Amino acid sequence: MQRNKIILFYPKPEMYGENLLPLNLMAIARMLDSKQYDIKIINATVENDYVDTILNEMKQGNVLCLGVTSMTGYQIHDALKVTKTVKRYFSDVPIIWGGYHPTLLPKETLMDDSVDIVVRGQGEITFKLLIENLFDKKSLDEISGISYKTAEGEVRHNPDRPFEDLNKFPSLPWQFVDDCYVKKDAQWGRTIEYFTSQGCPFNCGFCAEKIFANKQWVSLSSERVVNEIEMLKNKYSLDAIIVRDSNFFVSKNRVKNICEDIIKRKIQIKFIAVNARIDTLLGYNDEMLKLIYAAGFRDLLIGVESGSQKVLDMIDKRIKVSDTLEFFKKISQYNFSIFASLMIGLPGIDSKEEFEDTLDLLDQMLLYSRKGVSNSYIFHYTPYPGSFLYKRAIQYGFIAPDSLEQWSKMNLYNRKSPWVSSQYKKYVNYLSLYVLRRFFYPVQSRTHLIRLLYDKIIDPVFMWRWKHRYFDFFFEKQIIDSINFMGRLMLKFKKLKH
Repeated sequence: MQRNKIILFYPKPEMYGENLLPLNLMAIARMLDSKQYDIKIINATVENDYVDTILNEMKQGNVLCLGVTSMTGYQIHDALKVTKTVKRYFSDVPIIWGGYHPTLLPKETLMDDSVDIVVRGQGEITFKLLIENLFDKKSLDEISGISYKTAEGEVRHNPDRPFEDLNKFPSLPWQFVDDCYVKKDAQWGRTIEYFTSQGCPFNCGFCAEKIFANKQWVSLSSERVVNEIEMLKNKYSLDAIIVRDSNFFVSKNRVKNICEDIIKRKIQIKFIAVNARIDTLLGYNDEMLKLIYAAGFRDLLIGVESGSQKVLDMIDKRIKVSDTLEFFKKISQYNFSIFASLMIGLPGIDSKEEFEDTLDLLDQMLLYSRKGVSNSYIFHYTPYPGSFLYKRAIQYGFIAPDSLEQWSKMNLYNRKSPWVSSQYKKYVNYLSLYVLRRFFYPVQSRTHLIRLLYDKIIDPVFMWRWKHRYFDFFFEKQIIDSINFMGRLMLKFKKLKH
């Protein structure tokens, strides 16, 4: 019998990730003829026994290949758990890896025994051609955009494939998406994930997107975006859409057309977690910002990055610290919710000066509008392969992992930057996980004792620490951890009772 079953596996990006939509797997699955191929998408963020589910599918036979997507970090760990098991029992089934990490390090990815083929970059056409050649048992030599092992074990890299216009591709296969993927958010209501573009044309030194997309940005037309938004709203009774574009606001004309069409059609929906650049939105006049808000855009992700001009220049962010302040002054006139993302620990930068500059900037941002900055997080700079700063990190002592298992331990919370003292790594963790979280989410407990602990001890101490920039002897951590632990236990107990 001709093998025609294609298993696509979406590993957990984080240990506790739940109900995440596998948009990248849906993107490649849409290119395949469902009448010819039996496509199974197995999602680790939805299924608890996903290893057994995949093995059972393999045992039933007729499997053409197993495809896996992966970003650097925990997703590699989860992917390896599956691919190593499958390779052990079904060594004749080709295992294909795609996504950011395999694209950036195809040779290193193929060094693992459980990887046979790597799909690099935009995978829609590449994966379709690869499947057709596997199905017809043809050579892989002419397929642009892949790296693979030959029968002799040699690694070959075929030429890159340029990014294609997204409008050439069919819509995502929403038949794979049931109601379990609709998140019930306390603030935004029923939400689902969606993307309208791929890539990014900018050159940020810490980011590997430019390598993955070769500094290209491709997008759906405004008409198609609004048609699909309307379809999703009706199909899933949505209140909001989580926009997963790396950079949504690149084309001002496209944004204008999308917003005007949404308003014209009276589609009542919110757009949240929308990635935006400070310099881009500073180029939008008041009329455009009012239009964006009127169309339903409410929650923006802003890469503030740093309060240090040295850092902004090093990462080629193309903004000044003063631009950041001008942006928050401007945006505070509207009711946008802003998530401000910052980082600490750039190689070759004095950590103390960088830390103080960034906290000073946060202070000034909050002066313009406390409600405007709805959340902020300070991440540790992480040396991701493919970025400009990756080479600089190695010059300053970063030791690159030499296996997929080692890369699986890399993430935005890592402590693998030898140029940053343990003191400042600790400060960043305390600030983001405790102090800033409390500043932006001052949830009041129903328990009188816990409210008293926060009102009389924790909150005043946090304010004092922030004012005096003193983050040593962090005794509140034990109190908060104990409160959170007891809260989780009570929640589990209530679930068991019901």
